[in-house]
Amino acid sequence: MIYLSLVPALLSVVTILESASASLTNSQRACALLQAGPISSIVSSSGAIYDTGATSAWNLANAQLDPACIVFARTTQDVSIAMATIYCSKAKYAVQAGGHSAMLGWNNVQGGVLIHLKNMNAISYNASTSSVTLQPGSTWGQILDVLEPQGVAVSGGRVSTVGTGLLLGGGISYLSPQVGYSSDTMREVDVVLVSGKTVTATATNQYADLFRALKGGSNRFGIVTRYVVDAITTGTKADKTWYGGQLVYSNSSVDAVLTALAHYALNVNDPKAAMLLYFYNAYANNTITPLIVMNAFYNGPGLPQEVFGEFQAIPTIQTVLSPLSYYDAANLIGDPGAATPLVELFGASVLEGSNNTQPYRDIYSQYAGLCENFKGDLGTTTLSFTAVPNSQIMAGRARGGNAIDAPRGGFHMIQFSMSLPAGVQSTSTALDTARQTFFQTAPKTPGLPLYVAESDKNQSVFQTYGGYDFLKTTYAKYDPTRFNVQYSDGPSGL
Repeated sequence: MIYLSLVPALLSVVTILESASASLTNSQRACALLQAGPISSIVSSSGAIYDTGATSAWNLANAQLDPACIVFARTTQDVSIAMATIYCSKAKYAVQAGGHSAMLGWNNVQGGVLIHLKNMNAISYNASTSSVTLQPGSTWGQILDVLEPQGVAVSGGRVSTVGTGLLLGGGISYLSPQVGYSSDTMREVDVVLVSGKTVTATATNQYADLFRALKGGSNRFGIVTRYVVDAITTGTKADKTWYGGQLVYSNSSVDAVLTALAHYALNVNDPKAAMLLYFYNAYANNTITPLIVMNAFYNGPGLPQEVFGEFQAIPTIQTVLSPLSYYDAANLIGDPGAATPLVELFGASVLEGSNNTQPYRDIYSQYAGLCENFKGDLGTTTLSFTAVPNSQIMAGRARGGNAIDAPRGGFHMIQFSMSLPAGVQSTSTALDTARQTFFQTAPKTPGLPLYVAESDKNQSVFQTYGGYDFLKTTYAKYDPTRFNVQYSDGPSGL
């Protein structure tokens, strides 16, 4: 393997560099090695290419960070050499694929080495095995565009600009009630470990534990440079086999909508149904403009009364429902932050479905109170609800399970997101404190997992997983020196 022959030479050069300049940081030493080594042509520490890579993160908070250098990897070997160099140098690092993370430092690094995967974006469909092979630099919109003419899709993100890193956090798609978390559709991955060693992991080979850990373990277990996932027959744009769209409510319907949410998670277990509901606030001149938006989809000719009837009975200010292709549904939600980067912050909770709607009312009340108290400091906020039915959990188990290991379905993943006004680059101490208080005090159902892709970086997500002990054991096996948790940002708890 490339990393085995590379390590001794790297260590020798590091020693020379240390003698020559004790003022260099570990990351600067790593960059010097990379710029003098076999992948020097794809390493940049200044100039237009560097600037593009350093500022490409979706979240402005991450786009403001300045790496010591960026490796614009093209192959798995490039990533292996970069990671071995980082490992030998004990350098800070981060990895960026799609770049759609709200967590500070999870896809960029101040003064460290950034491994940028944007040039690794190949997508191929194998009809004979009903599988799709993806490189990590692809976005779900690009993947959908390539696959749609062939009548298939993959279980990817609900926003087109989201990248493949979603698979490592579990991942939610409108197909999830049918197939499980997006990560449950993974068949095979190539992984570069922290040492630079490259392995191929599947559910049945010697790296089966690593394979399972990657299905929810975020960026803690290595850098995936190739995914093989299930291809799911969805039809082309012309095949309007789905039905749905948006129901938009006024703020006077908050109580009715919260009641419908609690009942939906309790009662609906139809794998053909998918939903996303969010309470949205826009802020200007100390004024809040609220809206409630329900995205409802069904893989069938209409929205069944027994599934969506309670929501449809609530008066709307706008209803846009029609036959859709899966392609139409997957492209319904745009990404306003993609054009003009803003500082974005996330946080998560989880509530079981219930006839007791009080927890839903309480979490909304706390959200509304925070929004009112800081309406002069915010650009937009959302409180979003995504139902996870039992069909999703059972479909995932049938595919081999994942590290999240939710005990059952019948709950809502809840995301609180906020963006700052355009031009504002950091939050106030008061707002930071209020956000953390919200995450600590907001209602959540014990025993159900948080969703790492929608969480705050300070939330202990892994500890909510049913597979937490498994994750800790597996992490200790593949990173015994705890390099990843010392030298890169990501979920805590390992």
